[in-house]
Amino acid sequence: MFLFRKLSELVRGPAAPPLRADLQPRLPMEAVHYAARNQPQTAPAAPYLQRYSADTLRFARDALEQDRTQGACQAERFSGAGNIPAYWHVAYSAGLPFGEMAALIDEYLDQLAYFDGVFAGIWKPARRVLDVQYQLEDALKGLAWLVGLGATRQQLERFLPFCGEPGQDALFDRAVVQLGFERPVAGRLLIESDYKQLLAVANAPTAERPRLAKLALERWTRVLAASGAPTQPGQVGYLGHWALPMALVVMLWEVDDVGLRAHPHYPSDPVAHYRGTTRR
Repeated sequence: MFLFRKLSELVRGPAAPPLRADLQPRLPMEAVHYAARNQPQTAPAAPYLQRYSADTLRFARDALEQDRTQGACQAERFSGAGNIPAYWHVAYSAGLPFGEMAALIDEYLDQLAYFDGVFAGIWKPARRVLDVQYQLEDALKGLAWLVGLGATRQQLERFLPFCGEPGQDALFDRAVVQLGFERPVAGRLLIESDYKQLLAVANAPTAERPRLAKLALERWTRVLAASGAPTQPGQVGYLGHWALPMALVVMLWEVDDVGLRAHPHYPSDPVAHYRGTTRR
């Protein structure tokens, strides 16, 4: 659910771009921890995350190129380290501006277009990502990134078929309808334990949504802690964890997020960007 590959697993390629002094990480700046030679190491957050984001993007591009040239079928084009959202995750932690991140939307969609053609060969008899239950989170995250980064309607129209037939998951379907698309809405959640609280936020009266959103984020944090993943700066492998499905609900259902912004796992910037640009 919250897995990320370690830096040592990323491909080694050309030298990273020069470090930028204009970026302020969205994680604490003093230090991050990582593993080298099996020992915990400390590094300032700004250069570490900038280099990691560059490596993550290079890995996603190189892995996809290997698929294309060698005929491989990698399941990580929609999730895991080998895709553009993995880069967006680290780039967001590193403080990259949204304009630069949004410039990769079409590249992400091209990546999915290739992966769509081989998906059925990986998960038979499934055809699309929503046919594989545990992949729902990645569909919601992908949609959250696109909405938060300001994807156009045409880009959203291109993304949605990659997720599968409508009418499979109530939360995903409702989110698509909120974006202004006609779509049949499922009467159930594919993973009720994970998303019933978010659906409750969407179903609640406007005044109740902030309170329910806070409860949902608290539960998400408890699940994260129980997963065994690094959950805070100072833990080896921590690159930030961002509750993107929560941000998607907050954006599309106009939830007052004042009580959420101080939470270390709440990605407030996509919400602010959406409200300041895309929504208008």
